[in-house]
Amino acid sequence: MNELITSYYSKGLCIDSECFVHELLITDVAVIRDYVTEIPQQVISTYNIPQYSSYEAGTSEMISFLRMSGDYGPTYSEVGRHFLEPGHKDAAYVKYGENHSKLAESLGLVRIEKEKKRRVYLSDIGRTIEGLDINEQKDCFIKLSMRIPIVQCAIKRGIVDYNALEELLREYLSISTAIRRRKNTMDFLLMIEGKE
Repeated sequence: MNELITSYYSKGLCIDSECFVHELLITDVAVIRDYVTEIPQQVISTYNIPQYSSYEAGTSEMISFLRMSGDYGPTYSEVGRHFLEPGHKDAAYVKYGENHSKLAESLGLVRIEKEKKRRVYLSDIGRTIEGLDINEQKDCFIKLSMRIPIVQCAIKRGIVDYNALEELLREYLSISTAIRRRKNTMDFLLMIEGKE
């Protein structure tokens, strides 16, 4: 496997996003999945276990929104207001923006910087992927999902059903939170296996 790919999955390093994305597109998902089983497990925390309402809002729509808005660094609230219809409480916009920004961050599409408020910017990888057609973007998102620590752990443990995944999530989350986040993580596992 190409060194650009191994550096990203094992260390989170990406020196040349265009070359990395090119290599990502030509590397089979099964090759990346097999590689992920061999590398050390990344630290799992409540922060990096995905929680989102709309996969598209945290992936293709997020990178398109950021580019079209001039990548000025919207706050979580501004991201939430872009994606949610009017009429919600301020806290709902912030939470929606946070969850979907963190999803995009976990895939390497954005970086979140703390200024006075947390602001969301396109990463070099996100900028490169935004220029691809939608099918290539989806292929990249699936492959990038194997960088998410809980997804890596599920792959390493061979988890293929909701009950086993819930047990894994309960090692890090309360029962109710594990149940809420279970579908998001399972969706990634199903996409990796080509079943979603």
